[in-house]
Amino acid sequence: MVMDPTLLARRLWKLGKDIEAGLTALNASNLSSGFVPNDRLGKPLFKVTGIDGKVVAATLVATTATGRGRFVVSNIDLIATALDTLTGAPTVSVGANGTDYDDVVPATELVEISANGVDHLSTIAGHQATVAENTGIYLNNTTGATATTLTLTVVINGYYVG
Repeated sequence: MVMDPTLLARRLWKLGKDIEAGLTALNASNLSSGFVPNDRLGKPLFKVTGIDGKVVAATLVATTATGRGRFVVSNIDLIATALDTLTGAPTVSVGANGTDYDDVVPATELVEISANGVDHLSTIAGHQATVAENTGIYLNNTTGATATTLTLTVVINGYYVG
């Protein structure tokens, strides 16, 4: 059986539109929940913007999903989105353990941010750590930056196992 090329083209166009609409709805749902799919790597990506790098505080970056298994953290990027007169870099840790928040990445001074300025990525996870289901992952600024302005974005890449 030979299909009319015009009919085939219409069906393929409709299929493409249906897939596009489904992906748009999925992305809108994911963005509203704080989870953004990382299409380039095929890994979950958690992101929080607007963190004041001068303030000593813990910031909830994400809560791992329930029913997907443990979340494996493959890397963490810190991006300086605003920087002015930085004379002392902040020290941060990442984790899910109580108030220390250092079981994923221990306290690390972000010296590369001071050397490279705005928009520099500083990957601080040199190993893969796992976090249990339905557990908050925090960025803990243990020593605030000495700066007029330092605003950070944190991005956590990883995947679920189990």
